[in-house]
Amino acid sequence: MTTVQELAQEVAGAFEHVYRDEKMQRDGYWRLKNGSPQWMSDLAMAAHGDMMPDDWRYDFIWQSVAALAEMEDDDDENDALDTIEASIYTNDLTGWLHSRTDRYAYCDEAWGEFGKDSFDSLTTLLAAGQLQEIHEVFWLVYQGLRERSESIDDSEDAEEDDA
Repeated sequence: MTTVQELAQEVAGAFEHVYRDEKMQRDGYWRLKNGSPQWMSDLAMAAHGDMMPDDWRYDFIWQSVAALAEMEDDDDENDALDTIEASIYTNDLTGWLHSRTDRYAYCDEAWGEFGKDSFDSLTTLLAAGQLQEIHEVFWLVYQGLRERSESIDDSEDAEEDDA
């Protein structure tokens, strides 16, 4: 039986951190390595939802698979999610918000879920908004890995039946 953890380990190993400006090592981002299996690319695209490919989203995908790869067993996904945190740097949070015109909706969602009195500053609201998106990506990744695990198990069962 192939577990979500094993698949997450595979995907995490297929990611690489690269720089747009290699010489200065600035503007780094996560991506799948060239030659990664198609199912990994499909997983990354599914985790983007309706978004076009996005550096922040890829970062959240990588964080998700890294957390899932460290799970103790396949039923610890909530514990894995709890290990992922929003950025603590205001520059990162404002960069995240600025990177897409619709990311404010995650902040609105956090505001609505927790109430305006839960936020003592714009930075804490931005962090909560970023965490909303991280959670969305995590569950999309988890669902994709779970479905992949089940399809592998189903195909292995079919092979055994044919034998």
